[in-house]
Parts: sequence; C-alpha cells; structure tokens
Amino acid sequence: MDKACYDAIGRRIRYVRYGKKLTQEQVAERAEISANYLSRIENGTARFSLDVLIQLINALDVSADYLLLDVIKKKEREGMDIQNYGKMPEAQIEFINQFIGLAGQYHILK
Repeated sequence: MDKACYDAIGRRIRYVRYGKKLTQEQVAERAEISANYLSRIENGTARFSLDVLIQLINALDVSADYLLLDVIKKKEREGMDIQNYGKMPEAQIEFINQFIGLAGQYHILK
C-alpha cells in the first residue's frame, strides 16, 4: 500500500473512534497495541500489518470494508476489479489473499 492508503485508513479509524467516543488508550488496549502506535496509525505516519488492521477492526467493532472504503474507491478508479485480478502486480494479489485468509480466521467476512 502507498502512503495515501495508510493516511486514508488512519483518518477513518480516528473518525470511527471519535464517533464511538473512545479514547486512543481504550482502542489500543482492545486492539492489543500501544496508544502511541495507534496515534501514529491515525496520523498516517505508521505502517501496520494485516494482523493489526484486523485487531483494530475488531476493537472498533466496524466492518473491514468501511475502514478500507477510501482505499477501495481509489483502487476502483485505478481499474481494480475482479476481472483484472490476474493482471494485478504480485504484491497486490498477495495482500488481497492475505487479507482474505486473515479475515476468514477472525470471522470478519460475512
């Protein structure tokens, strides 16, 4: 993912947290990460793994598609759809496959 994607996800995490009237400390504890790390994620200055993203999804009780909405819309504008899956760079395919696998493990795909 590029920096703009991390920025967009971080902004949406902050928006959801504010909407639920949760502190960074509360969300960080639920997600089993430090509050400092969550702050950096929200500000777009920290990279995070799929595991951390899923921990945040569960901590905020929000859907993955909602947090990834800006990223998905950006990729759609760039022509990412199921018909182009095989034409994607290997790194993007691997990211999608890892996310689907982890999402299945954490039961966040419905």
